[in-house]
Amino acid sequence: MPARVYECSKSEAEALKKLLSYDPYLDPNVIPSSKDDKPLKEMTDEEKKAAEDRDKMVKENLDKIKQEYGDLIFARQEYSIRDGAMLGLDESKTYLYLKANEDLLNKADSILENRIKGLKRSSSDVENKVIGIIKEEEENASAGFGSIFGG
Repeated sequence: MPARVYECSKSEAEALKKLLSYDPYLDPNVIPSSKDDKPLKEMTDEEKKAAEDRDKMVKENLDKIKQEYGDLIFARQEYSIRDGAMLGLDESKTYLYLKANEDLLNKADSILENRIKGLKRSSSDVENKVIGIIKEEEENASAGFGSIFGG
């Protein structure tokens, strides 16, 4: 699966983390839980109206989510945020490694750059270096787990 690397200033790192960890489908403000699971025939008219209003709001919110995010929810993608100093790169920057299919990566470009001012895709040299470091870490972690479990 392809991967891309983006960079932004350290001051934008918290906003980036917040954007990446947010899953609108799990946000109770967007999709509130149903307070009552009574069968429809047991509900009062007032309860039926409240349930209909909730269902209408949930449908509208789901439509907004699909329009805004499509099928790209960063919290459901493979990503890693790294400090530039830890990578041997620019210490004033934070780097985002994002691994997803090509279609999602193309959508991610515009969403990330519109939401996080100053964020841009890294140069190919930086991108290759970060991807190499992360792949090496993944391989070392796999080897470590293999030795723990007798592999």
